[in-house]
Amino acid sequence: MRPIVGAGLVWLVPFVASCFLIGPDGTKFVSEQTFKNTMVFFGSTTGSYCTYHCDPKTLREGIILSSWFLVVNWVLDLIVLVPLLVLNNDNGSSELTAETFLAMVPVWLWKTGFQYIGYMSVCVVAGACAERASKTKQD
Repeated sequence: MRPIVGAGLVWLVPFVASCFLIGPDGTKFVSEQTFKNTMVFFGSTTGSYCTYHCDPKTLREGIILSSWFLVVNWVLDLIVLVPLLVLNNDNGSSELTAETFLAMVPVWLWKTGFQYIGYMSVCVVAGACAERASKTKQD
């Protein structure tokens, strides 16, 4: 699997799952805790699956893969999720402008963006473990 495909899947699978938990008006059909747990489950599972199939062989490859996953997920969120957050916010202004978009970016980063770092750490660990196993076989 190519890293760009894996990164796209790591973003797409939880996004599609969320579509079944959130109505068109932005109202969640489940509690906030259930929603977050569901996103963690799908994000972690998809991240692990894609990391396995991308198969980083060294710590360096794991870091590069993790970086790909993180950047692609952040870019897709900025293109898709942040505008949705602006349009479904509770502050009365549901118009998407440069100002409302830029105002929502820190909110997104704090509530969602930083969480991706945990999902992506599995890439680094997988690469480090593969490198360690390779060195053990050589000894």
